[in-house]
Amino acid sequence: MQKKERSLKILVNFLQVHINKGDEGLKLLTIGKSNVYTSTVEKFAELAPQLEISAKHIPKQQLFYIYAYNEETQTQDAIIQVRLKTTGGVPSSKDADVYRNLRYTLVVSTGPGYNKYAKIS
Repeated sequence: MQKKERSLKILVNFLQVHINKGDEGLKLLTIGKSNVYTSTVEKFAELAPQLEISAKHIPKQQLFYIYAYNEETQTQDAIIQVRLKTTGGVPSSKDADVYRNLRYTLVVSTGPGYNKYAKIS
């Protein structure tokens, strides 16, 4: 399996877990200011081979973006934004000998690139 195919497969699996929560065939309903549409990870997977995937990491903001570049239309759009949110890991305000548990939250948001390539209606 080529590197690009492997990367796309990993991305689609990531989307299945974090968007569909592992439920294949799930349709995501998006209600925007001017339009309403549905999208699926399967539709994105179907169109993904024509995309060039790239990534950008912004450490200070704890953000990670994955972009899709379409050679046919020569456009680049964000597919997803991943944000790491951490809380805790500091002493309790009531007792300095007690530390609050460190908690991590991974927030995954779809971007215009996902919406463009996953839209079915």
